Amino acid sequence: MLLGKEKTTQDYIVEFLAQKPQKISAIHKHLLKHRHITRPAIYDQLRKLIKDGVILKQKTEYVLSNEWVEKVRDFFSGVGLPQLEAGESLTYTFKSLAQMDQFWKHMFPVYHSRYPQEPIYMYDNHCFWVYIRGRQESEIEHYKSYPKKKRRAYFLIGGETELDFLFKRTFNNNFLKINCVQTRGFKKTDHITVIGDIVINSKTPPQFSENIDRIYRNKKLSKEEKINKINEEVAQIKKVYFKIEHNTKKAEKYRKIIGKDFVL
Repeated sequence: MLLGKEKTTQDYIVEFLAQKPQKISAIHKHLLKHRHITRPAIYDQLRKLIKDGVILKQKTEYVLSNEWVEKVRDFFSGVGLPQLEAGESLTYTFKSLAQMDQFWKHMFPVYHSRYPQEPIYMYDNHCFWVYIRGRQESEIEHYKSYPKKKRRAYFLIGGETELDFLFKRTFNNNFLKINCVQTRGFKKTDHITVIGDIVINSKTPPQFSENIDRIYRNKKLSKEEKINKINEEVAQIKKVYFKIEHNTKKAEKYRKIIGKDFVL
């Protein structure tokens, strides 16, 4: 299955061609990193992919078919997307922050595709998500996606600690604007994302949020010690809530709070 754990030869070929058009020699070299395979066997897989309309051959190079890419994009554009009318909301419950984070990253690009021209507004009291073990790579790739996909976003961090400013220095860019300012209007438990008229709140338990804030403000701890303590707190979580609302007034209110100190 493409991007699944058990990848086929065709999966590896498609993923490799997603980077750019490739010649057979480069494809063979890439596949040998993952499995033993001969050139005749590769040609056989390439012919099948061409027959299925997944790839095309252009002179000596193989390239993904844009028609196939568009079909896949259209097919998955609405997967798991709640169809909320104005004023409606849905709340989900998860047993861990990792599960909630996975769901957030599933929902985010789909909603963004609904409002592609609208800037995204986000708020965290502290962005500890980037330090959750097992989710760091996913989180870093998410922040890198803003300049890659030319997504415009304003991210307000409600803390002004050393770790907060480190996050800003690391990920702030021309598309993802980050500001660290203590502000009113949000609780420490709130982790807000506003996309158009959609408001997403990944809510963490009050005691957990207080403990995280205490760790961030502790000047005696090193960065590594703080990360360890953050993960100790994450491991204790048993239930978290994730709410999606179609709420025009709330979305506008949050945009004003988050965007206040940005040059828009």
